[in-house]
Amino acid sequence: MINKTSFLSLVFLFITFFSFSQKKEAKTQKVVIKTSTQCGMCKEKIEEELNYSKGIIYSELDVPTQMLTVKFKPAKISLQALKQKIAKIGYDADEVKAKEEDIQKLPKCCQPGAHFKLD
Repeated sequence: MINKTSFLSLVFLFITFFSFSQKKEAKTQKVVIKTSTQCGMCKEKIEEELNYSKGIIYSELDVPTQMLTVKFKPAKISLQALKQKIAKIGYDADEVKAKEEDIQKLPKCCQPGAHFKLD
């Protein structure tokens, strides 16, 4: 017959084993977002705004591809809120489009079409 101490020890080991074997939720997430940025000034503006935002670990924009890489904490900011924050700065973020009034607040060189010449 198993005594009380042995039984409690087995229960403790069983609980400990299963609690450590459960998959933990990721504390950070890394995403790549297509933006409407177009120049070095855009890069400075968007990175400066995002890198000092709560829940964002870092952001880095590749200007030629317009792809923004962001590492963030989903417990602090959701992906949708992140995209809305980018749109509020004045840039499109995947399917989230910037409002015209936010675009107008950007420097002229950062507004859509400023770097493209029409023939």
